Amino acid sequence: MFESDYILLYTSGLISSDDLKSKENLEALSLSYEIEELRKPNSISLGGRGPHSMEINYVDWIRWLRNQGIQKLRFHYVGSNGTKLPAHIATAFQGAVEFIMEIITPEQNIAFTLISNEGPRYELRVDQFLELINHQSKKDSIWIRINELINESNQLNDRPEVLLDQTSNYLLSKEGVSLFEYLADNLFNEIQIECNILGLVLQIPNHLKSFFFKPEYHFTSHFNDHVYLYDLRKVTGAELNALIQAQPFAEKLIPIIWKECKQQNLSIVTLATEHNWISALQKMSSVETDGLNQIVYQSIIKTCEEENRFPTIPDALKECFGPDEIGQKRARERGHYQNKWQLVPNQNPWRLLFFETIANFHLAKNTVSSSNETQKHFLDELNAIAVFAEKVKSPFSEAFRLAQFILNKEFIVYDFVDTTLEMIAPLMKQMHFSQNAETVLKKNFYYAEKMKQIGWSTEKCKELLALTCCEVFGGMGSWNDQSFDNDLDQQTYEELSARFFKSKKEYFASLL
Repeated sequence: MFESDYILLYTSGLISSDDLKSKENLEALSLSYEIEELRKPNSISLGGRGPHSMEINYVDWIRWLRNQGIQKLRFHYVGSNGTKLPAHIATAFQGAVEFIMEIITPEQNIAFTLISNEGPRYELRVDQFLELINHQSKKDSIWIRINELINESNQLNDRPEVLLDQTSNYLLSKEGVSLFEYLADNLFNEIQIECNILGLVLQIPNHLKSFFFKPEYHFTSHFNDHVYLYDLRKVTGAELNALIQAQPFAEKLIPIIWKECKQQNLSIVTLATEHNWISALQKMSSVETDGLNQIVYQSIIKTCEEENRFPTIPDALKECFGPDEIGQKRARERGHYQNKWQLVPNQNPWRLLFFETIANFHLAKNTVSSSNETQKHFLDELNAIAVFAEKVKSPFSEAFRLAQFILNKEFIVYDFVDTTLEMIAPLMKQMHFSQNAETVLKKNFYYAEKMKQIGWSTEKCKELLALTCCEVFGGMGSWNDQSFDNDLDQQTYEELSARFFKSKKEYFASLL
């Protein structure tokens, strides 16, 4: 279960439970989270937006909400706002808003979303970073590089381009400070690389030296100076040939490439001979060069490394191949990490999970589904994705089967007491579940137990357990990290993933 989902669960229970239960459960929550101080150093704090738009700690926020005379509490799944990625992919990244908590009182409707804020990762502030850059003898060249790095990041994240003369002002803006926090270590490393290329030594003012350190490495200081070569777009045979001919060692290179083509049995071997394959290459389209281009690059790279030189890329081919000479030098410098300064980490980190209000929240009528409706939809999608996972022999098929098993009438939870897992174990063995499935069940049983303590019904806890046991979406190594050679399987996988994820989230919101 994601941490944010757990906090939503617990908050729902605290708001709905009686005074005595609420007090007991707050005390239990305080064992894992700081609930009385916002942004407490070396802690994860909880809080929310309270009366008069004040930031208040979690205990006071819960108390304030309960005193409003709550008539209805409900949660809405709204997808992953602010991203172009499919919702089941975006869930792997922090910051994607998925749920809105709506509280209806006699006086007003209040809507909240749970956001995560973190303290700075490093001791160095953005204004001190600017001071460091302006202290360098060739600061204009370094500012150009910083501007390039900022715009590379902004382009990837659909943010506007920053003009060179606005770079420092941008970094001081709210968006710029956030970007600096994300890019700080990379920016600082690239600055040192740029200084080395320019033949400079990074100058650190005395009053800033405490923000940097040089780590001690206890392994060999030898670094291989690798050479890099790649295409910037699809390239034709004529462009590949022009690249080959541009190398000062072209005569030596041609038989090396041909030999490698024969070993890999590329199509050009059937179209030409050792003596005329260059002519055949000249006529090949960008589709036909697929595979051959990598042999050309690797042959040039290997020869350049042997002769301690960079590949030659003529001006006419700059749009086809990279990196340029500066890019080569930067790539090499990135591998030379000894004797480089690093940023001192923040000595008092903090994290805040905060219920922020949503202004002017309006939900379209008839969009709130009952738990019975969302459960039926979820079961339909669970069965569909389970059948597909079994068909393609996905390692995640057991997770779907486990959820089906938990929602089955044969799964008796005995009010989520400690002996429940022992009673279920023989049945799981009978159903041929693996040891891993038992471990997953045991791990997620904790959340169902917690909600039982808060006051949830046994059946509702059982439904929660099923949802948490089929949480397969995430980053690398998750259900999202699969692909299929068969186009129809790939299309089915993408469609089922989107539908199942949505049904799962809507079901979870209805349980809350």
